[in-house]
Amino acid sequence: MATVLLGAGAVSAQRRVTPVRPAEPTRTQSVVDETKRKPKSTLPASVVTQIDDKGREILVDTISGSEYVDSLALAMPKVVGNFYPLMHALTIGVDLWDPLMRAFGQDYGLAGAWAELSLHNRYNPIVEFGLGNAWSRPEEMNYTYSSPIAPYFKVGCNYNFLYNSNPDYQVYAGVRYGITRFAYDVTGVTVNNDYWGETTSFSIPRQHSTVGYGEITAGLKVKIAGRWSMGWCVKYHAILHSSKAEYGRPWYIPGFGTRGSTLGMSLSVMYTLPLNKKSATPWAELNDPEAQETPEASAGNELNISTETDNEEEPNSD
Repeated sequence: MATVLLGAGAVSAQRRVTPVRPAEPTRTQSVVDETKRKPKSTLPASVVTQIDDKGREILVDTISGSEYVDSLALAMPKVVGNFYPLMHALTIGVDLWDPLMRAFGQDYGLAGAWAELSLHNRYNPIVEFGLGNAWSRPEEMNYTYSSPIAPYFKVGCNYNFLYNSNPDYQVYAGVRYGITRFAYDVTGVTVNNDYWGETTSFSIPRQHSTVGYGEITAGLKVKIAGRWSMGWCVKYHAILHSSKAEYGRPWYIPGFGTRGSTLGMSLSVMYTLPLNKKSATPWAELNDPEAQETPEASAGNELNISTETDNEEEPNSD
């Protein structure tokens, strides 16, 4: 008889809670159940979903009264909401596309730089400043087009689709509004008169123009080393408004490209500055087994389970 009681005492040392009857769904639980419906589950029939005192959805085995640990869910953690803090990081980048293309013979473009604020690693407001110029004398044409160095400004926002994953890698889409004011010249225009056998040369007076344009972007970011990254971006753009020109519209627009183009590219090198102590830690902790609690400890913390220990007094053998 004493042996049986001692065995029962050892079993009772396991972590458990008092079995309960599934509670009537509360309003909060109903909302969770409706908005987070899952496909047909392979969980045991005795396992039900409940809301703990912290508002989290957990699985409870109604027979043993303990939390049911889904090993598949642990292997693929699911995060609801924003995983990273509001003021997450500041990224500064330099666009190398135009300088690279100029080295290969492009007649326009100069340089650009931008700064992006990461909010929850999800919404990324961005501002950009750059300089552009152009000098072109098309082959077999009778004029030279030139535009001195002029600034351009852009403002917009990116949306990171991988907002709850590693912030060193992003896939995003965004919008921009750009505006620039610049001057341009058309010189060395020659007109041949075959009838009279004469050639006339003239130049068009310098003109000024203000142009506003919009962009839709899609791109990605990858880590190089430390806080350094690289990014590629494809832009679809269109002119939204332009001031009137007396002697013809400009061929090149700073920050936009040539007037007839609809697509643009950028290639950036960037450096990221964390703005919060938690900015770089959540993803690392999520993937560090040593930083995670064991399922039993986690269950105890979430459910506030009272446990019996081996130090309890042994039952009286009498």
